[in-house]
Amino acid sequence: FGIEGVPSDVEKAVDYYTRASERGDEVGKACLAMCYRMGRGVEKNPQKAFELAQSVAACPEPRCQHELAVCFLKGVGVEADRAKAIKMLMALAEKEYPPSMAQLASVYLNDGSMYRGARNAVILLKQADVAGDPKARYLLGMCYLTGTGTSANEDEAFKCFEKAKDGYKGAMYMLGQMLIEGCDMGHDQKKGAELLEEAAKRGSKKAMATLATCYLKGKGVDKDEAKGKELLQKLYDQGKYEDVCGPLGKCYYKGKGTERDVAKALEVWRVGAEHKDKESCIELGSRLAKGADGLPQDKEKSIELLMAAAGDDEDMAAQLLMMEMNVAAGSDSDSDNDSDSDDSDDSDKEYSKSDAEEDSIEGLQERAE
Repeated sequence: FGIEGVPSDVEKAVDYYTRASERGDEVGKACLAMCYRMGRGVEKNPQKAFELAQSVAACPEPRCQHELAVCFLKGVGVEADRAKAIKMLMALAEKEYPPSMAQLASVYLNDGSMYRGARNAVILLKQADVAGDPKARYLLGMCYLTGTGTSANEDEAFKCFEKAKDGYKGAMYMLGQMLIEGCDMGHDQKKGAELLEEAAKRGSKKAMATLATCYLKGKGVDKDEAKGKELLQKLYDQGKYEDVCGPLGKCYYKGKGTERDVAKALEVWRVGAEHKDKESCIELGSRLAKGADGLPQDKEKSIELLMAAAGDDEDMAAQLLMMEMNVAAGSDSDSDNDSDSDDSDDSDKEYSKSDAEEDSIEGLQERAE
């Protein structure tokens, strides 16, 4: 999986795990179960993952117990049993098994009212960080970045991502984002783009989407609109719509990296809006407000889409409503103006914090995986 200086080769890893499993190695079976659970190097197969994990349930090795606990926690190949999973994770955490400490911390971060809360999650993550667990370092970095369970500290977040980047692609993605947009610890767009490219190679769709934007704008790489559009199209064809449909629609709308195709742009934005992509909701909503680009005027649907884009952000909601009123009144004479907001560097200062506050820590972890 590309750690400790060994090049990433998930297919070869699965081959070794399979051979070890066939020879009766219980830890090998647990590792193979993880591959089937996450779809790494093999087609995702929840039932196969659980069967493998269940077959080594009696093994005292923490790795085996941990994989079974995760299956129960997330309902992988079996009906979810959070109480049982948490009991298993707590027992493993008491034995100071870092992956279980990190996973238990994820539970605390997401269910703070039910369990021990974010402060105890940070305590667990710090302990696992000392043990060198990359996932724990990534999650701890997110806690520092968002001020979850601890004081917000961007510098400490950067350090956590730096330590975790080789073992956790989510950390590599976050570090790349911070370097591209700039922070107190550094501003190196070229290095940031290199990290995003490596994270994308390891399977981070979020990194690939951000890398596409880098190519579209020439951030850290030579500007190549065709390459940027190609990456976005690849993600779209794979069913990845969040953070993809908005910029991909703009590629079609403005003819970036492809021939201009307004109908295709609207189609992509419709798909994005259906999947709650904020940028798609804004693009489509602003056009419905005044009936632009062949769309009929529909103020009710326009407001619905703009409020979906704003979510719980009251300031954003107010701004979007004001925009809708102005557009509907005809004060915005050029519909193309709605699509230009992504061309300034200031509007791109959205790394990590906006993502982290929008989703739970575990949700970010799942997206990174």
